[in-house]
Amino acid sequence: MAPSLDSYYNATRLLFHVYNHYQKAEGVDINNLTGIDDAINGASDSVYKDLVSIVKAHETAIDVAVSKGEKTPSDLLYNTALVYTELIEYLDQEEPSSGSTHFPYQVELAQKAKDIFQSLLEQQVKDFQNFYTDLESIQTHSDVTGYNSLDEVPGKSGSTSREEFTSEEVMQPNDIFETVLSSLRLVQALLEIISNPATEIGLVMEIMRPFMEGIENIALSLLQKFYVDFNTKPDLVSSINENQKDEYTILKTSIRGLTSQNLEELCEVWKSDSLPSSAEKYISASDNIQNVIDRDGINLASSALSEDNAKVFWQALTQMSSNFKVAYDMLKNRLEQKKKETNTEGAGQLIAIMSSVMIARADIDLQRSQIMNLSTSVNNKNVLLQNSKTFLKSALNISNSPGGLREPISDKVFREKKKAEAATRLCILEGKISIEELDSIIGRKRWVREIRELIGLGYFDAFGIQSIRIPDF
Repeated sequence: MAPSLDSYYNATRLLFHVYNHYQKAEGVDINNLTGIDDAINGASDSVYKDLVSIVKAHETAIDVAVSKGEKTPSDLLYNTALVYTELIEYLDQEEPSSGSTHFPYQVELAQKAKDIFQSLLEQQVKDFQNFYTDLESIQTHSDVTGYNSLDEVPGKSGSTSREEFTSEEVMQPNDIFETVLSSLRLVQALLEIISNPATEIGLVMEIMRPFMEGIENIALSLLQKFYVDFNTKPDLVSSINENQKDEYTILKTSIRGLTSQNLEELCEVWKSDSLPSSAEKYISASDNIQNVIDRDGINLASSALSEDNAKVFWQALTQMSSNFKVAYDMLKNRLEQKKKETNTEGAGQLIAIMSSVMIARADIDLQRSQIMNLSTSVNNKNVLLQNSKTFLKSALNISNSPGGLREPISDKVFREKKKAEAATRLCILEGKISIEELDSIIGRKRWVREIRELIGLGYFDAFGIQSIRIPDF
């Protein structure tokens, strides 16, 4: 007997769950876990699969639904689009075969994900409109008949009761809005992998612009009626919260930034009054700048070729540093407020993010200290290098802060990863790069992992990172 659609569907959910929690999650090293050999042995029944296999599993599940004439579950479609987006991002970190590029395949994946999101949004909007029309009809009926609340409206003879309206099957505005956000993350992911902006930005926007226009129309309609400040039926219709609205605005701005032609235009995009004043805004703005200068080949190597390149690189790093400083102060205030609350859930994650910001500032000043074609850098070299070390020491201290008595293991692992990142960088800058020193200060598994991540960056070369011998365990 052939496996049922439920079997395929449940398998895809398990594979994606394992990927999100054990492969993608920052700080989790599968090699440090025990008792999982059978789960990650690479056999056909292993739940630890590479992204290409996970994509294939989702596509197979959809094919099974079609072949059986059954309706494909909405969350299977949604997860398939998410997996496509993940693969787009992952391929950007993988070296293609000689003379080739992943870009055409990434565009193909993006088109598939776009089509799924588009279809889902159409169905979600339709389902919600039907629900909302019925809801208003019931409300009108209760006004006419004298019922004071929906609880009093009979649930028989064609009427719909409150229990039915609060069923988990009912599509809600915040559900639709999450699909909107995931759709924008797809567009962002595709723009972030561009390496030839002169031709590829136009190609991506030609594919995605009509899709984005549709997304914006849906989002604006939802915000006008169901944002938390405007929702007139919050007891039966879930509101779109402030965090969702802010993320929507930041994602849209990030996409605009990624289509900018130069640094000045990019920085201007992030000055919009519509943006929230939040740490997430400033971190996203810095990420946006980093992505664009990487795309345009603006780095230490190019800054050595001309003073103009050096000036642009300095300006980009300085703006990023300023953004991170504001973000850190906001996160610090948020953590102080969190510690005053009875429930400190999320404190560990905040601490890890604060440590990440400090590490980012350290990397920025380390790069600023090495722009040899710019007098501002040369004259401040020692100060900037000392700043970098100070930021790393701060990151270490922050990451050592506990996240509360009920800190989830995922938050603790995240903090430990940041601690290893900061400690490894500091050891390199202080010349403590012998195997014995690194083993003693950080621990072999951790420093080896960190060195492998740092060795290609370039700005640690002056401190002997290339001479570090990575041992065989």
